Amino acid sequence: MHISQPEIKVDSQEICIEAHIESRFALQKPDYPQTLWFKFPRRYQNVVCNRSDAFIAALYQIAMGLGEDLSCDGEVSPRLLYGINEVQKTLIHWKPNIYKPIRITAANLVSAPPACVASKHMFTFSGGVDSFYSIWNNIHKKAQGGAFNLTHGIFIQGAVDIPLVYEEKFIKLANQYADLFHDLNMELITMRTNLLHFDHHLVPYNFFVNAPLVAGAMLLNPLISGLVVASSYDYINNKPDGASPLAVRPLCTENLDVIVSGYDSNRFYKTINMADWPVAQQNLRVCIDFFHKDNKKNCSHCSKCLRTRIVLHISGKLERFTLFEPHFGIKDFLEWGRWLEIGYGWEFMILDYCWKHQKKYIPLVLIGMGIGYIRYFLRKILPSSIQKQIFKFTANNDPYELFTQ
Repeated sequence: MHISQPEIKVDSQEICIEAHIESRFALQKPDYPQTLWFKFPRRYQNVVCNRSDAFIAALYQIAMGLGEDLSCDGEVSPRLLYGINEVQKTLIHWKPNIYKPIRITAANLVSAPPACVASKHMFTFSGGVDSFYSIWNNIHKKAQGGAFNLTHGIFIQGAVDIPLVYEEKFIKLANQYADLFHDLNMELITMRTNLLHFDHHLVPYNFFVNAPLVAGAMLLNPLISGLVVASSYDYINNKPDGASPLAVRPLCTENLDVIVSGYDSNRFYKTINMADWPVAQQNLRVCIDFFHKDNKKNCSHCSKCLRTRIVLHISGKLERFTLFEPHFGIKDFLEWGRWLEIGYGWEFMILDYCWKHQKKYIPLVLIGMGIGYIRYFLRKILPSSIQKQIFKFTANNDPYELFTQ
């Protein structure tokens, strides 16, 4: 796989940085994209750079999935190249049947330029639990003098939760969150990219999730000096994941630090800890039901909505969250079990919390867990063709079939 010298193009609305991508895989797949692009609002044209750091950080996992060596023509940070080679070892250890060792080379190794203003940090923002916890946690740490100087957030169309095909949804959410960031004395930067189209089920989506985030920060390196990535797990319940410190922290340059935030708490306790925060109550968005017609509210019935609603329900806080359906009944417990994500431990945290605080919900939680585990074991023992049909029947609407992996 080869990355040509990135080019910057500007129109009346956006600034686009793109590069031609050559791959042997593209010869077998006529619909495989040949140009990778990233687009920002035009007002950022003076801070978007045309280095190749972002393109290598975006595509190295795809190249590993293909088993193709990766090379590029543009300027690349020596520190980033070293870091990616370290992450290669981690990914191969985690998923040896998917990732293959590759050689990564750059024609022009040049240190990344310093940011215009030091100590400005941008954080990844999707509107979900991890994102809002990063803000909430940073606000609380400011009082103790240990907070990051969070000045910007990046909200991406073309990432896993908002594919490019959902233009209207992205615009409405971007406008809503821009107003929120203004109230919090920060600036929200939007970015669009076709990076997800390069996946083609070559690598797991939960490992690839960090790629557009890190790439966006590197393209904006003249503006910021650090990227804060919202984690999904904690140090005790650590899992192989694209937002793990082992997979993200090495992806830095001489003048851009990449930091993982929120590893002090898991998603269950993040939800409970910030449940009294009005900002989260009015804006939390976790929904991945892509075909939900109301772009402003959560569908309340996809796997992520149910996972969040059940935690808010057993803690007595669900009715305060205006973007969810306020009641959680027997049907919701059954539906939660139907889409239960096995292997993350969320169900045991819910069971433990109910045992300590809400024993009346234990029978319903156990029934839901039973449904989830039956589905899980059926997927293990049945033929793959039947497994896929079961999963599709018990999964979220998914235009790119990312969640069938």
